[in-house]
Amino acid sequence: MENTNLQDIDGYDNYKFDKVLLQVYNNRTNKYLKNYLDKYGYYTVGLFKNGKGKSYLIHRLNYIINNPTEDISDYQIDHIDIDKLNNKIENLRKCSPSDNMSNTKTRKNNKLGIKNITKTKWNTYVFKLTKNGIKYQKHFKRLEDAIEYRNIKVNEICGEFANLG
Repeated sequence: MENTNLQDIDGYDNYKFDKVLLQVYNNRTNKYLKNYLDKYGYYTVGLFKNGKGKSYLIHRLNYIINNPTEDISDYQIDHIDIDKLNNKIENLRKCSPSDNMSNTKTRKNNKLGIKNITKTKWNTYVFKLTKNGIKYQKHFKRLEDAIEYRNIKVNEICGEFANLG
């Protein structure tokens, strides 16, 4: 009985992708390959063809398998919930690099802990956002005003990729 969850990986005859387990199956060894975390925290797998190995991001493979007619060569694949380990197809979407940067967490080195807002040496606050190469910036005397403005502008500029956290 054939596993219907296994889908061909274009260009790799010895491998299939399991759409349920989100793992690559090796047809020659009859075993699943182990996913490993890359230095950026994404699940990755190594595939070999003609003696040469290449690493593939699991979320990218999953998106390609589920959208075989879609060309994603100039796009990134975004994790909607920002969880790099959640590679379920319903959590993935095609996006531009700028959209992908919009949907990120607050940086760890952000002293205020508030995304897109920093405190200046003059005890004022500045909102900064770059989207599609365009820089947005505005200064505020009060943090509350900066947050209110940020919430409106980020949603307006980033749309479905807006992330305030």
